[in-house]
Amino acid sequence: MAAVALYLGLMCYFNKLHRKFLNKNKPPLITGYIPYLGVAMQFAKDPKGYEDSMRKIYGDSFTMYVFGQFITVMMSPHDIQKIYSQPKKFDFHQISERHALNTFGMKPFTDENHETHHSLVTHIQNHDLDFLTNRARDLLEEMLFNEKTKQFNQVDMHDWISKIIVSVTTRALFGENIDIESIQKDYPPFDHQFGLLASNVPPFMKKDAIAKRTKFASQYQFEKANDDAAGVIKHRHEIFMEKYNGDKLDVAHTLSVISWVAMTNTLNATFWCMYYLIKLPNSVKQQILDEVRTELGDPEQGKKLPNMTHESLSRLKKLDALFDEVLRITFSTTSTRLVCMPLDFVSSSGKTYHFEKDDFIMLPNSHCDAEIFKHPEEFIWDRFLNMETPIKDGKPVKLGSAFIPFGGGLSKCPGRFFAKNEMKIFAISLLYALDIELVSDGKPEFDRTRWIFQTAPPINGDVQVKYRQRV
Repeated sequence: MAAVALYLGLMCYFNKLHRKFLNKNKPPLITGYIPYLGVAMQFAKDPKGYEDSMRKIYGDSFTMYVFGQFITVMMSPHDIQKIYSQPKKFDFHQISERHALNTFGMKPFTDENHETHHSLVTHIQNHDLDFLTNRARDLLEEMLFNEKTKQFNQVDMHDWISKIIVSVTTRALFGENIDIESIQKDYPPFDHQFGLLASNVPPFMKKDAIAKRTKFASQYQFEKANDDAAGVIKHRHEIFMEKYNGDKLDVAHTLSVISWVAMTNTLNATFWCMYYLIKLPNSVKQQILDEVRTELGDPEQGKKLPNMTHESLSRLKKLDALFDEVLRITFSTTSTRLVCMPLDFVSSSGKTYHFEKDDFIMLPNSHCDAEIFKHPEEFIWDRFLNMETPIKDGKPVKLGSAFIPFGGGLSKCPGRFFAKNEMKIFAISLLYALDIELVSDGKPEFDRTRWIFQTAPPINGDVQVKYRQRV
């Protein structure tokens, strides 16, 4: 009898799912075999790999059932660009608010005309950009060149870069009067729980993750922003103290969003940039260094690094190409949108799909699409130098629709310029004034479970390097 009841229950479950998708104008539905979980286990193990495998079976568009939620995946860059260009039909802000509440504990607030978001963009891309860039340069110079000895130091490269980036990023944003050691201690446990927090799993199943989130956020709990903090931090602290009626912990959760976003992708991307840069032939390193010297000049008297601004760093085309290739091969984050109204969407394949209000859409990037990027599994450092317009399904596609390491449309990362500048400064430090080499030949692998949320951190590879100031 129990077996019969289970069978009937499963039949009711799958009938309910398929009734939602009986309309022939829906993308194919992949339910899995476990109620509520659906295909969550397969998807979580390797999100990008699972999407690619389903694409081979169902095409560019399909719907997954994950943790009680229907997620429609649109993989064609033509469709992605079309969705990005229609923010009134495909909304980002509602999903962003829900994501911020789940992952960071950031409470919803009134934001008419998205003025708070616009002020963040204005500060971090304009008013604060050169301040943050120069501050990062000074702090990196202080941390990298403070040793008096000329002997080699041997370190685990990811740990070494993590400590430096967490310290530099936090101090550049929040000022000097902040507990860096506690942040360095509390950041990794929270970061490791990020995927669970972001998921649709019920809160009682992620109590430990929520506790780690609160502990990390509490590091940003203060009465007033430091005098030497960046303008964006002072501005947001003031705004949210008003919006949250002076609740310092609620404000701290909000500030922790900026901190995590600024640190996590930057430190992992910097690791991979340094890893691939160290492995380049000396002749290529010299090409990149020659361009850096031409554009930036020599350091001032008593300095190890030259002066830098966002404008001068943006002229480093060879370094940009190297970083873009690193981001292409290691960065597989996914944008999401919420459908705002019932609508019919004509895909690039000519099929028309019907969406209902509040349908959830996922937009993966095309970084590993062999039709767009030849030999996508290979690292080709100058791939993006003078790259021709890519072709997909016989039609030209904007590179900004296929290569989206920082998201696209309204969800494009507002801090992307500072993040890239910070990586460039680290690389310039290596090229200008450090002797650094890999101690072992082992190649680390990408942590594919994290690809949907951030740059893949390394796993299965203890990458040891030795470095010293250049004599």
